[in-house]
Amino acid sequence: MTAPEEFLAACVQFDIASGDVDTNVATMRSGIEEAVAAGARLCVLPELWSTSFLTEFDAGLFERVREADEALRQASEEHALVTVGSSIEADGDAIYNTARVYQRGELLKSYRKIHLFSPNLEHRHHQAGDQPCVVDTEVGRLGVLICYDIRFPELARAYFHRGAEILVVPGQWPEARAQHWRTLLRARAIENELFVIGCNR
Repeated sequence: MTAPEEFLAACVQFDIASGDVDTNVATMRSGIEEAVAAGARLCVLPELWSTSFLTEFDAGLFERVREADEALRQASEEHALVTVGSSIEADGDAIYNTARVYQRGELLKSYRKIHLFSPNLEHRHHQAGDQPCVVDTEVGRLGVLICYDIRFPELARAYFHRGAEILVVPGQWPEARAQHWRTLLRARAIENELFVIGCNR
């Protein structure tokens, strides 16, 4: 598939309501509609966009998150979009922070966050992934990172060597370190000569 030379990408940024999946789904939908109205073909959502970070999980929560991911998949299909955003994923006893890449309603690939942010005890509640994610889409070859991953240049460089053209980075980066977030995004773009789209909460 041939990617367009130019297209519009959107960061669907919003303050995630902790644990309130219904509110976050409604906000996601309105944000995507606004982006589509502006002509976007790629929409990146924040990290853990449907729940934010939680420390307690049950079967009902995972079912609501599954429905939220289905709503995002449907939005991708309805608007002929490529979308990327992360959510919690249960696999046996392990819980992952997983980004999914949808294109026109089809799940192309998933990525489990490799670098967990220990200062907020993420490692106590989530399992780290171990597989990088490069995926071909209608808008180009994407390399997927999640938030804290952006601090580790080796992963972005591995994506460069795999031919990635765009790094997409769902995040929940705190305001106190906002300058670090912006600097790291720019650094990964400059050192790899890639476009970088970081969508913060």
